[in-house]
Amino acid sequence: ASFEYGLTIGLTLFLSALISLKMRYRAILFGLCFFYRYHFIFLILGYYAYVFIRNKEWKECLSLMAILGVFTLMLSLSIPNYYQDTIYYHLHKPRDNLDSYVIWTTIMKMNFVLFLLPLGFALLFYRQITKEILKYFIIPLPFMLYMAKGSFFGYYFVLVIPFMAVISSYFIMEVMK
Repeated sequence: ASFEYGLTIGLTLFLSALISLKMRYRAILFGLCFFYRYHFIFLILGYYAYVFIRNKEWKECLSLMAILGVFTLMLSLSIPNYYQDTIYYHLHKPRDNLDSYVIWTTIMKMNFVLFLLPLGFALLFYRQITKEILKYFIIPLPFMLYMAKGSFFGYYFVLVIPFMAVISSYFIMEVMK
């Protein structure tokens, strides 16, 4: 999937999975967004980290990871160079510190409110963070750590923006109380 369609469709599927109440539908939606872009694996892992912190539950996580693992194995065995061209490339692409720094600073300048408000919220209201808003802090964390590695493209931030917007909105509502 091209980055525009893959990210927007994948993000729609991921956010739909977050509001799904049924585990099987959530697993299907997570699987589909993973199919569109492998970058969603980080958000999926962030979701299950949140589920574990909140409920101490691994059953759903392990079953989905097994399904995604089998799916990836099937693609690796059936498509020539699939592993090399897809997974290995994203995990080992060359790091360019200058480009990464320019991308981070440009994105932060363009979206400074979305970066500053969650930080301000965390610092000012850290004792009042509810379990529901905690989800929006934890889910993008693995993806942000992946991007801190330094090898990414600017459009990767599209996956993080909705979570930061929710936290920023929550912060604004807390200040207005």
